Amino acid sequence: MNNSRRKRLKTISKGLMLLKQAVSTHCAAEQEYFESMPENLQESSARGTDSQDAITDMVAASDAITDAAEYLDSAVRGASR
Repeated sequence: MNNSRRKRLKTISKGLMLLKQAVSTHCAAEQEYFESMPENLQESSARGTDSQDAITDMVAASDAITDAAEYLDSAVRGASR
């Protein structure tokens, strides 16, 4: 892999980590929202269930973004040997 492609992949990886930060920020806000709900609404209401589902999905998205960035970093490291 040439230098130009390695630099582009590094830039994409950094962008992914910024995206992960944004997702994590939204996830934390949703977690706060869920925790501020009365307990009876957390588990029995559509809002509570939707909030829990959103949190689960955002955590999964954050993990997937991390994986993608790590794969790109690995590709760059492998290409520079």
